[in-house]
Amino acid sequence: MRIFNAQQRGGEIWLISDASTHADPTTTAMEIMNQTLDLAEYPIVFRIINVAGHTWPYKWINGNYYYGNDYLYENLARLTWGTFIKLREFAQYDHLDAMLDCTAPGASAVEIDPRPQSGLGYSRFDLNKGRTDFPITRPYYQIGLFDGAAPFTTSFYGIVDGELYAKDVVIDRKEGTPTWPQLATFWFARYVGNLLLEPQSYETISYIESVSVEHRLLTPYSGFIVPGPGGVLAFQRLMESDETETAVEDPLVEKKSVPEAYDLVAYPNPFNSSTTIRLVLSPGKGAREIDLKISNTLGQIIRDEDIKVSDSEERIEYFWDGLDSWGRNVSSGVYFVSIHAGDLAQNIKISLIR
Repeated sequence: MRIFNAQQRGGEIWLISDASTHADPTTTAMEIMNQTLDLAEYPIVFRIINVAGHTWPYKWINGNYYYGNDYLYENLARLTWGTFIKLREFAQYDHLDAMLDCTAPGASAVEIDPRPQSGLGYSRFDLNKGRTDFPITRPYYQIGLFDGAAPFTTSFYGIVDGELYAKDVVIDRKEGTPTWPQLATFWFARYVGNLLLEPQSYETISYIESVSVEHRLLTPYSGFIVPGPGGVLAFQRLMESDETETAVEDPLVEKKSVPEAYDLVAYPNPFNSSTTIRLVLSPGKGAREIDLKISNTLGQIIRDEDIKVSDSEERIEYFWDGLDSWGRNVSSGVYFVSIHAGDLAQNIKISLIR
């Protein structure tokens, strides 16, 4: 107490004890409490962990049994609005969690909201083993996908001892951090795993294929065969140095009339209420049909357009007003524009921020 008084501040006292006779008789416990608390000039909180396994001596006070120093410890914690636990009441594998909950108040409700500058965050995964309450001093880990620029303002909300706990933390990304590609691979692996549990539309499968190849993930739609002397040797993730064989054209197979290549962009992106999707075609022969679809992150198609393109056209523009096929405003979020023309396909991501 003299240390806190000299510094003119309050604080916490964490006590871990296996003593069992300091509060016997009861008058001794009352004397210890008076001498301790009366010396404190500033608010003091006791957080006490009793590791004594004995159930003696015991006493009967106000209709309750108190073993060892329980009466002393319970009152020190109660009078200072602190915490007190008896490890003998917990299974051994719960001792660490019980001690953490005692020394650091547990947040019984937790919500984390990362907000990048001029952007949005979505599809976040908690990495704390699904625990819904935990000590506020224990780190809380979350991985997610974000659109926007650093720094991030991350807000933490929770209920601690029945009262709202809130704190804002600013996180700035350091460019060139070598672990970012590994984190991206981990996030996309979790994200693709969730997509595989949903109904599989053509757009969802195409998206899984493109993301899996880009981040070198093995999925039912992206297995990479390693040939060996006796046939197929194993599967592997696609590496940057891997090469693929170029197929030899068969002159007897009729070629489809499709563009040889094209470029797909949207501007503005992100957008507030509308955007223009521009498709640049290379010269083709004969009339062509372009299938344009806009889908959400669940793979649900919200707009589906068939666009006829004449032989002379090399650029088309499609204006999207943020409405679905039934004329309803879609919500803010990330959407995917996919273009299909014969055997060719291309996708881009757009962000709607209302």
